[in-house]
Amino acid sequence: MTLVLRENKDKNIKFDQEGYNYVINRRTCFLDPDLMLNNHIELEGILKTFDLIDPRLINLLLYSHSVEREESNVKYINSPIFIACGGLNDTGNYKSTDLVLKYMA
Repeated sequence: MTLVLRENKDKNIKFDQEGYNYVINRRTCFLDPDLMLNNHIELEGILKTFDLIDPRLINLLLYSHSVEREESNVKYINSPIFIACGGLNDTGNYKSTDLVLKYMA
């Protein structure tokens, strides 16, 4: 299913859920640091559209996976909210954090 995410004067920007609706090795599109830290506008569009198409798609925010840091052998849980808050580097995007919390509530 393809929906129009937003319109420009010259063209429609299409939203195709197939590129975002996946779980591979307990990883989802919401565990992508580039999306979570650098692109809160795209994140908001994805979450809004998922909520319109099928609110159960928002459950992809609940996935997490264990990660071990090589230099310290410390294991931690990587989750969308952890990434949005900046993870271990404290470089968070607070707009993304607000969006994740809003849709997880």
